[in-house]
Amino acid sequence: MLFVFTRRRLTLVVGAVAGLAVAVSGIAVCAAMMRSPDYAAFRAPTFYAHGGELPKLLRLSDQLTSAGADYESSYQQALTGLDTLIGAAAGGRPVTSTESFLVGSDIHANWLTLPAFTSYADHRPAFLVGDFTNQGTPIETVIAGRAAHLGHPTIAVSGNHDTPLLMQQLAARGAFVLTHDGRMLENGKVRGPAVQKIDGMLVAGYEDPLEAGAGSYGHRLDFTGAELRAQILTIDGWFDALSPRPQIVLVHDFRIAAALREHVAAESDEPLMILTGHDHKQHVDRSGNVVEIDGGTLGAGGVVDIGKALAGFAQVHLDAAGWPEAVDLIAADPISGDATAQRVRLVEQQGTGLPEGSGPPPPRNLRHR
Repeated sequence: MLFVFTRRRLTLVVGAVAGLAVAVSGIAVCAAMMRSPDYAAFRAPTFYAHGGELPKLLRLSDQLTSAGADYESSYQQALTGLDTLIGAAAGGRPVTSTESFLVGSDIHANWLTLPAFTSYADHRPAFLVGDFTNQGTPIETVIAGRAAHLGHPTIAVSGNHDTPLLMQQLAARGAFVLTHDGRMLENGKVRGPAVQKIDGMLVAGYEDPLEAGAGSYGHRLDFTGAELRAQILTIDGWFDALSPRPQIVLVHDFRIAAALREHVAAESDEPLMILTGHDHKQHVDRSGNVVEIDGGTLGAGGVVDIGKALAGFAQVHLDAAGWPEAVDLIAADPISGDATAQRVRLVEQQGTGLPEGSGPPPPRNLRHR
């Protein structure tokens, strides 16, 4: 028997699926040990659903014994229904876009969330912004087999918890693994250009600088203040040199992504989407025509953090010009099953704008910078 502690309760896990998830996490740990439009343009109604409205993203109970297809099917139905709930919460103002993609990050080896996410993606592009594993050890690279097929296609960059080995495994299994120089091939080599055309979109990605030191117990997972400032300058220079200019940039560390957003917005009026993660917190930030999107933690912080973090992702709706018309932020408590679905609507179309002072004040969860 395996015991998983979540906040104030001890849950007995008897199912083979849950047992395997916890075992993989435990083995990994053991192996590691040996930025000028007005912000009033934002509107973000929130809809809350409880209990039967959405199933538990991770059901750590005896039902996991026979989870399998039933588990995947039940969560898929809930997420499909959630689209209707989000539309209702948006006041009857549905998005007009027909193109959309998903943004997830920080799976941290928790593969239990992936089948339902794959079904919800439904052959749409999925951008995965790093931290597929906990320690980046070889035993954890098994996650690559599942993660590489979450979207059609799957586009990925590394996080500070990942390793070159893991990213190569993702590339070998068909994912578009991006680095600052271009796309990683199956053999680990990188082929340019730095800006890749993927599913009709111009995309660039920046691997996490701490990736190279991962894969062994005790490897550093954060920068010093001086290192962070240096990395911000480096990525600013990297982006300025990109040609053609990408529509989407993936950067794992939200601090570097935020600095890049402000830098790009100060230098140009051209639109850009920056996809990020690392902080396990969902948010949509905007500076000028640059929008930064963080889907939270798709893996609920990982198996060992079940009950401490919401498992979430973002759904981005694009208008005909490729500008994000709206962003849906979807998250669920892995234990209670309570969930929140919020639509962050960018009311204006890129390049038009609203009269000064029009619209409601920005919602509290949007950080105005």
